[in-house]
Amino acid sequence: MSRPSSFQLLNKSTLHVGATIRHPLFDARGLLVSPAGQVIQDAAMLDELRAKDLYVDSEISGDQNPIESMQKNGKDIKVETVDASKENITRQLAIGDNIQLKFLTTSGSQDAFFVKFLGGLAQRSIVCSLPVVNDRVMFIKEGSAFSVSLFSGRNVYAFTTTAEVVFSRPYPHMHLAYPRTVTMSKIRRSQRIQVNIITSFTNLSTLLKSKASGMLVDISMGGALVESTEGVGQVGHELECNFKLHINGTETFFSLPSHICSQRTVQTDSGKLVIQQGLEFDDIPYQQKILLQNFILQSISNIQLG
Repeated sequence: MSRPSSFQLLNKSTLHVGATIRHPLFDARGLLVSPAGQVIQDAAMLDELRAKDLYVDSEISGDQNPIESMQKNGKDIKVETVDASKENITRQLAIGDNIQLKFLTTSGSQDAFFVKFLGGLAQRSIVCSLPVVNDRVMFIKEGSAFSVSLFSGRNVYAFTTTAEVVFSRPYPHMHLAYPRTVTMSKIRRSQRIQVNIITSFTNLSTLLKSKASGMLVDISMGGALVESTEGVGQVGHELECNFKLHINGTETFFSLPSHICSQRTVQTDSGKLVIQQGLEFDDIPYQQKILLQNFILQSISNIQLG
């Protein structure tokens, strides 16, 4: 089979873990190698693609880059600033959902707090509970300014607001001023960022719940890739994955349920053999989900939500 004249050689440097293949890729004989829409999930898949000469049909792709970058200039995250009058924030939340608040003033606490969404009215206010610290309701002064982050589906909404009215009865709650503009960021579950994070594991599938340690080398909302000398378990084993991330200048501890979904042995640049294992996160608690979401946003596109 001869190669069509419209085929153009693909620049392999555009391929990386987490990238989405926008248009079909073919080999030198014109045979399909990868369909459109496929995501490069891991280093093994990346190595397999880079081992071949790949071509894209210019009649299909035109001038568009056939590879949708996940890491270039933060363009992997769709970020919009929308008119809050057209984006009803209160409809994005269910009663009891968590909202992250952080004081904007230097005199207030620099920690992030989670409160509960209690209701609201578009263009008027958002009603939420008051922060609770050490089992005590925090005193909030009316007029206090906050940055707010909230998670709905795959979207993260961020805006600034003030505490308009604070009530202690019939239960502690406050009205936040309805924002004029909202930044909405969309994150794909498969987006990965490179990290070097020392991590400890508890293997829940072994009788004695054995302990192990390793290094997270990339992470996403869906899972992570861990390197270790002996492995942290076997494919299918359920783990408790424990690590720390620096988010907004604060060290945050994560303990995420996960399971091992893949394993391979690779040789490092120094010639050392290590075991790489792909982890898939299971049900991430809401508070840790939004914090991980924020970390990924900041790391990839230097966006700080709160």
